Amino acid sequence: MGRVAGFRFISATVPDLDAALRFWCRGLGLRLDERGTAKTVGGARFEWARVQLPRGCTIVLRTPPVADAETSGGAVEHPSAPHIGLEVVGLADVLAQLQMLGYDPVPGDDPGGPAVDAEHPSTLVISPDGLLIELAEVHH
Repeated sequence: MGRVAGFRFISATVPDLDAALRFWCRGLGLRLDERGTAKTVGGARFEWARVQLPRGCTIVLRTPPVADAETSGGAVEHPSAPHIGLEVVGLADVLAQLQMLGYDPVPGDDPGGPAVDAEHPSTLVISPDGLLIELAEVHH
């Protein structure tokens, strides 16, 4: 039987990445692991940073995407809605359990498919309160 094995990360959208990093790193003493700029599929730019918590957990901070002059018109999708990542043992069993309760993987997601971290296949589901949850397979 599948089970949740631990907390992996939380992702949040922040209006000011520098102010957020001052709070998390200087204020709370957490370590900045990585920082960068990326583009959404539609070409809008956003900044992001990964802050390391004790015991391997992570906070991913992202600014809202901003369309630049080169971005074609239309709506700009966010690279990732705020969400929580959980480690699970027996991903297929956990998904089957959720589906029996009426919670299917997010449409278009490849259940058990590759995640950003290729070692941990993952899938996305939406909780009853609308929170996006990423379930990533780990082996214990």
